[in-house]
Amino acid sequence: GAPLGVGLMYIARERLADIDPHYGDEDFKADDVRSHIHTGTPNFAAQLAMTLPEVVLAVGAIVLMLVAAWGGPRSTAAVSWTAVVVLAGAGIALAGPASTGGDAWYGMYKADAFAAFAKVLIYVAAAVSIVIAPGFFRRTAGDDLRPEYPVLILLSACGMGMMVSAGDL
Repeated sequence: GAPLGVGLMYIARERLADIDPHYGDEDFKADDVRSHIHTGTPNFAAQLAMTLPEVVLAVGAIVLMLVAAWGGPRSTAAVSWTAVVVLAGAGIALAGPASTGGDAWYGMYKADAFAAFAKVLIYVAAAVSIVIAPGFFRRTAGDDLRPEYPVLILLSACGMGMMVSAGDL
């Protein structure tokens, strides 16, 4: 990508401490302007690797929504079990940078061990809710289980994962 730091900027030395350090480069001393001002293009691939579980869930949900739209109600079982597989894939994607990568997207996303642990709990709960849903819908009055239900669970797990890793609410 193109460099982000293009142009000229004057910052008074006494105002340097007022700038949020999340936007700067950690390689410089605190009294150096480069420690507070971003001066280049971030490593997009590394940041995307930290968010890989959410990418897996989002892409899986989009593909399964297309399958649900084309397959109709008869695709419910296939979409449900595939959604469980997508959740397992997101859990596998937690290995590596997604659980130990640090900060991404200028500090808005934190990839750490606690977030990874919470995501495992979220993914397991989502998978269990998808697996037990057919029995629930059979026992209750009202609509039958539709293929959109597991897709909504995937998207909600994706959103919960983003909130768990949020650096600042």
